[in-house]
Amino acid sequence: MPTIAFTASATKKEKEKAESAGFTDFMTKPVKKDLLIEKLASYLEYTKITREDDEEADDSRQETAAKVEISEKVAQELAEEFLSESKSISQAVVLDELESFIVRLKDFGEKRELKVIMDYANKLEQALDRLDLDEIKEILTAFTDLIESKS
Repeated sequence: MPTIAFTASATKKEKEKAESAGFTDFMTKPVKKDLLIEKLASYLEYTKITREDDEEADDSRQETAAKVEISEKVAQELAEEFLSESKSISQAVVLDELESFIVRLKDFGEKRELKVIMDYANKLEQALDRLDLDEIKEILTAFTDLIESKS
């Protein structure tokens, strides 16, 4: 897994210290967003999302939110099994925990034939694949709101 050191000093000595500490790369502070994105892109597999793709995703999220209907019983089961974890992950996204959460959520949806729950899990998985932390948090918040409004 690539790691990037961030330091306020741009000296050769600082760069050598970062390399000897096992960092893959080196950047100085203050970090410029464009340079950070360029650096991350050089290490990560990603798909660039255009503004049109982003607008379509917003429309899709709104449509899904409008169509969501689950029973109080299912909401209670979801709350017992997923609510605290959903809140925890949305506070600090830990990729391994999110992957496990997605697998379990898909399984829950498949066993109960709940398309809306499987849709949430699939959207989370897609956002995770893109490492879109903002979208992950939005989906988890919508999921939490759905559960809390029904339970």
